Order: sequence, then structure tokens, then C-alpha cells
Amino acid sequence: MTTARSTLDLGLSRVRDALCRLAHPERAVRVVHVAGTNGKGSTSAYLAALLRRHYDRVGMFSSPHLVHPRDAWRINGTPASLAQYEAARAQVMAAMPTTTAPTSSVLTQFELDFVAMLVHLRAHNVPATVIEVGVGGREDATNVFRDTLSFTSCCTAPTTAGTVVLATVVQRVALDHVGLLGSTVPEIAAHKAGIVASSAPCLIAVQADDEALATVRAAVRAEVSAVGGNVPVRAITTVRVERRDRTVAIAAEYVDDPEQAHRVEWTAAESVEEEGNSAILYGYQHRNAAAALATYDMIAPQLPPALKGRTESALDTLLQVRIPGRLDRVTLPTETLTLVDGAHNPDGARALRAYLDATASSSSSGGITWVLAATRGKDLGEMARILVLAGDRVITTAFSPVEHMPWVQSVDPAEVVAQVQKATRAVQLVGSKDRIWEVPREWVAPTPSHPRTVVAGSMYLAADVYRWIERC
Repeated sequence: MTTARSTLDLGLSRVRDALCRLAHPERAVRVVHVAGTNGKGSTSAYLAALLRRHYDRVGMFSSPHLVHPRDAWRINGTPASLAQYEAARAQVMAAMPTTTAPTSSVLTQFELDFVAMLVHLRAHNVPATVIEVGVGGREDATNVFRDTLSFTSCCTAPTTAGTVVLATVVQRVALDHVGLLGSTVPEIAAHKAGIVASSAPCLIAVQADDEALATVRAAVRAEVSAVGGNVPVRAITTVRVERRDRTVAIAAEYVDDPEQAHRVEWTAAESVEEEGNSAILYGYQHRNAAAALATYDMIAPQLPPALKGRTESALDTLLQVRIPGRLDRVTLPTETLTLVDGAHNPDGARALRAYLDATASSSSSGGITWVLAATRGKDLGEMARILVLAGDRVITTAFSPVEHMPWVQSVDPAEVVAQVQKATRAVQLVGSKDRIWEVPREWVAPTPSHPRTVVAGSMYLAADVYRWIERC
């Protein structure tokens, strides 16, 4: 049997061919498709939670996987079992032509995982799913739901049959994957906007600034013109948390086409003012929650009635969602309470830094003990400049090899040290270890001068944290 290729190779021809050979599992499900540089994973998780108010089974495909590739496939939040994962992948590969050596026509591991996930959802009669884009959007393997695409390999059935794209979402766009998607925000935005589907509403999340928002809106408009059809577009301009006498709310302002401004808010009980909800109430997650809530509002007329007993507000639903690797508070096996965040580029670092500043209290003021790693090719120097302040303590490490993704390489811990020193000289360099589970307890233990410990720099480092916890 042919083996999938462990490489990054953008393009849709191989996936289209596989879907044809498998009788189009992508046409058996209603889809919300989410692209973006930052925030797409959290927004996808929030959207899946909202869809579960209406469907008894909701799927989700996330990228990258966290601990094991199978945890990228979820039904009602539960990952596929190892047996289910392997069986679905085997079914896909059995449908593909046999070749003696990997060639450019052979599925990549990511493509295989994505197609197999669709087979898995079909086998379990999942009616709706949220799909997170892998890289970019236009040429990403997940971009097979648009009814304007033409399948030219083995298909004879009309491409409009089956799949209903409930909505597309373009999350925050920033410089990332510049070697693949372009070296400017407009170039990258054009890739992200490439998921826009005919007749499905598109939500543009709040962007870093007005210029970025204008750039993303222009990219989406161009794509709407290209796909044709009626595509309602809504762009969020501002998001904030508002506290009142007995409630807390997320308030957002948005514009649509033509340029009409609107205001909307979503409320929850005041009892949510507790530590577990700080990611939404004080951190960047309120922006991702607003993107999910606004999308939910746009697709509400297409959804079945809410399931019996689902009477809580939409915001209350999101406040119950925990997202590993995103402002997630965990206790390490060293018994250290730690904040884990997968901030992996300067935009993500700024969001994490803002959260840390907003949640600093008299009991947690002082320096931070950082455990840092990064992926090669990322702007580590700028990330360090944003995150690490004078007086902070820094531990550097590397993350484990990423299964099915050999092109992802960790920066050597010594290079992380060099970048941190270059960015912020007045730091305390505690030491370096090859893996986070090798870090001694005393290195990460809180002290009166450094009461908080934060693990950041890469989702792959975050994954190692959860592996460490699982092993113990």
C-alpha cells in the first residue's frame, strides 16, 4: 500500500481526487470554515460549542494537532480513538492507486488526515462540523467545500450537491508562513480569503488595526466578486467586555456592505467573574468569542431549533469552553501552577503580553518566569522583545519532533537564549534543557519576586506540556 508523504505541499488536486474515489464524504456535512493567522483555533472551538446547542453531534477538525494527530478529529469535543483514526486512514489509502515510491501525486500526511477525518464524520452521521484551515486557505487541503470549485479528476456528479457551507470566517491576519503565502499582509490576506464560498455569509474578525481591517476586507471583496452569488459580509471593527450591575457582556461593532455600522452585544450572568473565565473577560479570547458569536448570529436562520434544555445564553455557552494551549492554566508535574499559551508570532505575543498586564494583581505583580521555545522561521527576536521584560527569568528549551510534520523544527535552546539576550539584556537566564520535562522543579517554582510562570512561544511546546502531564 502507498504511504502518505511527510511533507508540506499546498494544492487541491490530490485531495479532490481522493474525495472523488471515496464518494464525496465532504458532501455529507454542513460546514463552518475558519481561516486566519491567529485566533482560528479558538474561534473554531467556540463555534463547535455553539453548534452543539442545535445538533446532537458536531465535528471539529483542528490544525495543527496538539498531542497526537488523532486529537485533531473531534466529535462533541471527544477525539477519535486510535483504532478509529487508523481505520479511517487505511480506508482512504486503500481507495488510492498504488505506487512504488512517493511522488507529487501521493497524498501528504495532512491531506490524508483531513480526508480520513471526513470519512470518520460520515461514518458517525455527524451533521455539522467546524473546519480549521491548515496553512493559508486558497490552496489548503481543507478548501474543498466551495460550490464554485470544479472537480476534474474522476467526478461526474454536480459539485453543488451535498455540502452546505454555513459560513466562512477570516480571523486575524498577520505576517506568518511568509515563505509560502507571501511577504506582505495583502498577499497573505488573499490566501485567507480564498475560502469564501458562494451564497454563504462571511465574517471578518477584528484585526490588529484599521489598515489591516481594510486590507482583509478588500481581499474578501475580491473573492466575493470572483465566486459570484450572494455573499453577506460582516466585518467586526471593535470588541470590548462590559460589566454592568448584574451582568457581563461582550459588545462589538461591525460594518457590512454597503457601509452600514451596527452594534451588538451578548450577555452572561455576573457569576462568570472568576479565574476560570479570565481568558475571555480579560484576555484576547473575547475577540475570538465575538467572532464566533457574530458568525452564530449570521447562520442562526439556517440552524435547526435549539436542543431541549439548551436555554443558557450563547455567551454562557462559550464561558464553559476550555481551550488547551490558549491562556490555559495548568499545574505542571512539578506542582507549579502555570499559564500555557501557544503564542507563536509577534501578533500572538502582543495578545499574550496584554493579557498578562491586564491580569497582574498585587499578589502577582513582579517578574515572570518564562519557559520558551520556538519554531524555526518565526520572528523569535521580536517575540522575545514583546514578551520578556527586564528582570524576568528565562528558561529555554526545545519541543519534541512533530508527528507527520518533519519540516517543523524547533529552534535550538542556545539560539533562544541568544535572541532573548539581544531583545532584553537585563534578564535572568536560569538555564536550558532539551525538553520541558527535564526542567528542574526549582527552576519553575514561583518566588516572591517572580510569582508567575508562563510557557509560551509555540503550540508544539504547549503540546509537550500536555504530554508531560499525561505521563505523570
